[in-house]
Amino acid sequence: MEIIRFDSLTGRPTGILNTIDPIRRCGPGESWVGGRLNDLTQYVNPVTRLKTDRPIMPGTLNKTTITADKMDTAIISNLPPCTVTFAGEAYEVTDGSFELTVDTPGTYEISVEAFPYLPATFTIEAV
Repeated sequence: MEIIRFDSLTGRPTGILNTIDPIRRCGPGESWVGGRLNDLTQYVNPVTRLKTDRPIMPGTLNKTTITADKMDTAIISNLPPCTVTFAGEAYEVTDGSFELTVDTPGTYEISVEAFPYLPATFTIEAV
């Protein structure tokens, strides 16, 4: 029997196994359902226990080009509580928005992660 192990609180898949005894294969805080899923694009809804497509990250970038003067600001808003990675640094966002400025021209990528949302990448060009 093929099963999907998942975190009981978040629904994040923790393993896909072939076993006849799924209960003994689950660790603390894990549950299981039968079947398969794509662990990159799906998760198990912990309430309904149904395989579900991960939603798209709801963040919105206000502009894609800024002046590299450490004053012009780009804002990603409408974010759920998440981790934003920018210029090699990780930031915890709890208030729904992330603001950034730069002083060096170039192309910058901002990564946003908040399970169960699909990870998102935003690109800013600083001139």
